[in-house]
Amino acid sequence: MFVTESNDHYPVIIIGSGPAGMSVASELVGKHGVQSILLLESGDLTYDAELNELSEVTASGDLPASHYAIHAIRAFGGTSLVCAGLCGVLEPMSFDNGEWPFSRETLLPFYERAISILELPANSVVDDVAPINSDSFINYRPVDLSKPVKFGEKYLQFARESSKLDVMLRATVSRIDHDGSAVKGVTLATGRSIRADKVVLACGGVGNPRLLLQSGLDAGRLSLSASVSEISGGLPVGG
Repeated sequence: MFVTESNDHYPVIIIGSGPAGMSVASELVGKHGVQSILLLESGDLTYDAELNELSEVTASGDLPASHYAIHAIRAFGGTSLVCAGLCGVLEPMSFDNGEWPFSRETLLPFYERAISILELPANSVVDDVAPINSDSFINYRPVDLSKPVKFGEKYLQFARESSKLDVMLRATVSRIDHDGSAVKGVTLATGRSIRADKVVLACGGVGNPRLLLQSGLDAGRLSLSASVSEISGGLPVGG
């Protein structure tokens, strides 16, 4: 349900209401029986230009700063509000340098599960990768097209009616609270702290690292997120 005030403590806090955040919330409540979750969304129920000024960045490189703000929408449903529905998978060469903490094979079962969430054709996840030409190390990779799914619309009834999910809008997280070895909760921009056993980061490719840096966290050394097996047994949850 949508709330304006939260409890002081939750078993799970999810930061972000986009595709990742809403999918995790739905799985935890519907399939794993988690009884109390707080989902924090920095934006409002619909797009608000003033609130989205928080997504502006100073950028250097090939992409202009405006690119990042467009891809970090603060509103219920997150960046799915502007997503065109293009869906692809990481190709094997993305893992060649060993910089990911898991293998591509680890991801494949979750790509399969994402098909139904994104309402893609059943054969969407395929290893149909080939060089653009015989002399190129650049590969062709198939891209599928979903409807696209607007997660704010898809999960609006669930967010309104679930007694196990509290959704707070206009709730910007300014810091992840921790003791140097484990996460303890979050602090909002208003200064209020909310305790949590687990915190799931679902703020996107820019929002996640920015919040980690702002909190003084080293993701390699600190347990930031958990697997649902630690909560109730099941789906790995990342942030």
